[in-house]
Amino acid sequence: MARPLRIEYAGGLYHITCRGNESKDIFIDDHDRTRFMEYLGKNTAKYNVIMYAYCLMSNHYHLFSETLEANLSRFMHAINTSYTVYFNRRHQRIGHLFQGRYKAIVVDRDAYLLELCRYIHLNPVRAGVVSDPAEYRWSSHRAYLGVDERESLINSDIILSMFSLDRNEALERYGTFINEGIGVENPLKRAVGQVMLGEDEFIQNTKERINLGVSASEISNLREIKGVTPEDVFRTICEEFNISEGELKKRKKNWLPKKIAMYILKNYTTLPLRTIGEMFDTGYANVSITAKKLETLMAENPTLKERVERVLKNLKMKT
Repeated sequence: MARPLRIEYAGGLYHITCRGNESKDIFIDDHDRTRFMEYLGKNTAKYNVIMYAYCLMSNHYHLFSETLEANLSRFMHAINTSYTVYFNRRHQRIGHLFQGRYKAIVVDRDAYLLELCRYIHLNPVRAGVVSDPAEYRWSSHRAYLGVDERESLINSDIILSMFSLDRNEALERYGTFINEGIGVENPLKRAVGQVMLGEDEFIQNTKERINLGVSASEISNLREIKGVTPEDVFRTICEEFNISEGELKKRKKNWLPKKIAMYILKNYTTLPLRTIGEMFDTGYANVSITAKKLETLMAENPTLKERVERVLKNLKMKT
């Protein structure tokens, strides 16, 4: 059987699994799990990766990550090699620890970000290890609840903001969402070709990237090739508000033109969130939160919605 394709690009969102060789345990005790988490944290920072969720089971682990650069293979190689060397030395063994290569599925953010986070956090419940996911120490669920010392590894703001912009309300809705997932079908069963999970448009776009042989640096600009570039976005918004590009980027964060720019760049380009944040001297999490807030305001304010739609219409006419 041919190996599943490797799809790597800046801004790619992946569900990753890695299993022990011959299904044997890769974590013998909490000392092993702690050491693995050290390698995970170190390389998440080194390779510029956003970690949305993880879960360590006895003979495998799950990661749900976004690579801000096209470097998934290097990221995973660093983690698994470091941990294998440690594990073999500590347990006085030789040979492969993991069962072949890791498995990575590129994921449609809009359709499956929440669902896969839930799937990962419910792994210990499905395995019968615990009845409540909050009881399991070795997943990121407790970090979302704010009761885990590894909270800094996880970017929970983006996912929690999808439930509510009020943190307490978001936590309550998140908890309900997680519990409602018990008994729900494994979403990974819907993956196409063992490498893609998403709606039809996402699958088609991903196939086009593969068939066209687009390089890693070009993949992040795929929608820009279709017509939408940051320069077009800035120019159109500046004309709408009669301002300069310098004003657009440097004014205070709650300024409406800046919010609209972040919203459009996030939703109508494939630029990584970190890249968008750097344009406005802010963090990638703030880009997502700002875009979410604008969506909420548009739903409540028809005049604002009309203005954003006018900017989009003018943008599409130019491109």
